[in-house]
Amino acid sequence: MSDDTPPPQPSSLITQQSCADFKDIESFKDCLASIAQVKEYHEFVFLDVPRDWEDTAFEVLDEVVSARKTYDSTTDVLRVLTMPTAIHNCIQPWLYNQLFNWGITGAIKRYEEEMIHGESGTTLQFPSGPYRTSRKEPDFFFMIRGRLLPTVAVESGWSETMPRLQNGLNILLVGGDGSIKVVIIIKWSRLTGNRVSGVAELYKCDRNGIPVREQREVIFPHDSTTVNQQLVIRRRDLLGSGYDNPNDSLFFDLDLLRDFASRALELVLLARSQSSLDPLIAQITQSGGSAMGVPTDVSNSTGMTSTIDQIKAKFGYTGPDVQCRQSPPTLIFTGATAALKGGSGLSGFAMSKFGIRAMSQSLAREFDPEGVHISHAIIDGIIDTEKTKGYLNDVPDGKLDPEWIAESCWFLHSQPRTSFTHEIDLRPYAETW
Repeated sequence: MSDDTPPPQPSSLITQQSCADFKDIESFKDCLASIAQVKEYHEFVFLDVPRDWEDTAFEVLDEVVSARKTYDSTTDVLRVLTMPTAIHNCIQPWLYNQLFNWGITGAIKRYEEEMIHGESGTTLQFPSGPYRTSRKEPDFFFMIRGRLLPTVAVESGWSETMPRLQNGLNILLVGGDGSIKVVIIIKWSRLTGNRVSGVAELYKCDRNGIPVREQREVIFPHDSTTVNQQLVIRRRDLLGSGYDNPNDSLFFDLDLLRDFASRALELVLLARSQSSLDPLIAQITQSGGSAMGVPTDVSNSTGMTSTIDQIKAKFGYTGPDVQCRQSPPTLIFTGATAALKGGSGLSGFAMSKFGIRAMSQSLAREFDPEGVHISHAIIDGIIDTEKTKGYLNDVPDGKLDPEWIAESCWFLHSQPRTSFTHEIDLRPYAETW
């Protein structure tokens, strides 16, 4: 395997614009707000952002856009990454499970585990040093209770080049002024034949405060002769000083990451028609994944059996031996308010929704002890799709955003076995319940 970084994604995934092109801050705000309409993976780069526009930019983005955001005060560049892909987000369940594994193996003590919080979607600010006023939203980080900045941060890149990811780690390691001890970069790249390569790099600052790479491991293509592939940090890197055994090692299991990433890259989609599947397959493929679409009517038992046979033929048998591996699956049932209360004239609908909820509870009680996460999500309201464009147009944000439904499902999937959620409900603010 060459040590060279694979080529970056096509430039069509990136839009670059100078703030000099905007008439004033109001037109800049309108542009940022319009990013909320983007429903696929994309990176927006704004150059020459005036310092006095920074606060306003983040206020707008935080209000209307689900995205990863970075502002580098040394270059006045704002980057907004919309719709992080499944391959981006696979690091979240990996790291939550890693924290859990440290606890059960005794690498960290129970009271220490309770002090460590894994987080994503939080923007960090740097009040001093060369990156003063910069802001960065890492893909994931571990925060110790009571501290202003994390100790370990993880960045996952797809369209970003390795040099740009390394610039981001400079903001974290140097801008953190010694608070952030470790930055891990997970870099994914699409190769020919719809294949993906991946590398993991671990960085710390040397005695002069200069970030240096301490370790590099290849995730994909996987060398089957390599066993127990790990990234290594010290307990003091995560916890800081003042704790027992500061020089003991903590290991990040790359086989576990490889497992999550493999499943993020291969999806099976079911819908009634191929025309409904094709746009989703194209979007997933562009984002680096691989999707198999099967037109299916789930009310037809013969057709459903045929669909399952097709899935088995492509992906192999998925039985108890697979379910009981180190990173077991998540099963999410979606329901409606009718699962909680029956409505007039809706007895048949309520009966089915009550049944789904009861089944999810029974399965959760049966398989929870094996670490399988089973949850029931009540989707209460009209979902904003092409078919519902004519509904509730007089109520701003009156419909459920399917992207946020997906985010909530991913949140459930990312939960460690220490903190399973077995039921959530999602509804717009204007929905009566």
